[in-house]
Amino acid sequence: MNGLNFDRHSEEQAVEGFAQRIVDAGEAFQNDPAGGESIPNWSRVITVFPDFPQRLREAVAADAAG
Repeated sequence: MNGLNFDRHSEEQAVEGFAQRIVDAGEAFQNDPAGGESIPNWSRVITVFPDFPQRLREAVAADAAG
């Protein structure tokens, strides 16, 4: 493709693996649409970690700075 060398077999295996994960996720959702444990809402997160918003902003800034 575009003159680039690539391993067609490995590429097809990766696509097949990805497709299987999509199927697995769909089946898991059909079996349990609620999805098991809930993600805590922001009120609970901030109750436990009052400085979380500031820490998150700092982490994002540090990540963006490289």
